[in-house]
Parts: sequence; C-alpha cells; structure tokens
Amino acid sequence: MSDFRTQVIQAKIVILAKDNVDHALADDGSGSMNTKDVRTGGRFLSGTTTRWAYTVGRSIELARQAERFDHDGIDFAIFNHGIRIYESQTSEAIAQTLHSNRPGGGTATHLAVEWGYQLYQRKVAAGGYNKKFRLTVVTDGETDLKALQATIVRIANEVGAQAGKQKNEDGYPFNITFLLVGDENEIPIDFFEQLDRGLSRLTDHDIVKVGRLENAEIKSA
Repeated sequence: MSDFRTQVIQAKIVILAKDNVDHALADDGSGSMNTKDVRTGGRFLSGTTTRWAYTVGRSIELARQAERFDHDGIDFAIFNHGIRIYESQTSEAIAQTLHSNRPGGGTATHLAVEWGYQLYQRKVAAGGYNKKFRLTVVTDGETDLKALQATIVRIANEVGAQAGKQKNEDGYPFNITFLLVGDENEIPIDFFEQLDRGLSRLTDHDIVKVGRLENAEIKSA
C-alpha cells in the first residue's frame, strides 16, 4: 500500500465552521453515486447505503453547522457531466435539493473546482472580503485528469501570487478538500495520487487535501 493511499484512508479531515471561514460545497451527482457500498451503523446493527444517500446526510450536516456562522447563505452545487449551482442557500433549501436529486451522468470535477474559485474571486472583487474560503468537493469517481490538474494548477498559482501575507499558519485564503465516498477498495485513490504527483511537479502552492467522507469530522469553533 502506497504512503498516499494509507494517508487518504486514515486521514482525519476536520471541516471547521467558524466566523472567518466561508464554505462552498459541491457534491458529485454522477450515476456511480447510486452504488450501495457505504457501511453504516455500529457493531451490532450495521448495513450499507448508497454513496449518494450517505453524501446527502453528511452534506446537510455540514450546511447546518456552517449556517450558524455564514449568515448570507451557503453556496452549493451538484455536478455530473455539467453543474447545477445553488448559491446563498439555507440548509433547509439544500436538504430539499439533495433529496430531490437523482444521480446520473458522468463526472466533470473540474467544473466544480472552477465554480468554487470563480465564486471566491467574485467575493474578493466586491471588496472588504477577509475570510478564508473552503471548497469541499465530495466525489466517488475518476474524472478527466488533464482538465482537473490544469484547473487546479492555474488556480493554485493565482492564489499563491495573490496571497502575499494572507498565507499564514492557517494556509492559503482559498483551499480545496476532496472527500472520497465509497468502499475504500473502490474509491479512486490511485487517480488522486496521480493528481497529487502532477500538482507537486507543476506548482509550489499546495491548496488541496484529500480524504474520505467517512472520516471527515465537522466542528464548530
């Protein structure tokens, strides 16, 4: 098992909801999210649910936590071969959208990353914006490696050039967390390892984290 695979499987990703952090969430709504391989329950009462059903529950949990601090609404998107955008939403509205969605189609992850960055740029351009921006992308599948890598490299270099003194112990003002959902033997860790290697070679600015949705912990400051 590679070091990267071990790190992704074991990493505890903390998604922190607090005053100075803006959260945007993009959920993979492709057809493979119908796969039923996410373990649920405890030691004596366990079962499996679909990747989509599990994603819905965790996404609503994140939205409710973030809503306590993000009073202008939560920015949210569902992507497959295209992207549907729902900005400035309440957690209740996000829940309704998620419950009414039926997964299908492909996985154009770069569209979700581009949406999140353009949203961040609009907030900065409006003036007086001094929050950290955290884009969380929940996904279960491989995508176009070249498209995703090129998108992230461009964004990372722009963020790195613009950050200046904003980069501190909390990291860059714009960051991306990919949360992989599904059985650990089925999630595309090898794909994201290729992505990680490419990013390390092409940019000095590390704005990406990768972990499992099952290991993500949502905390309020």
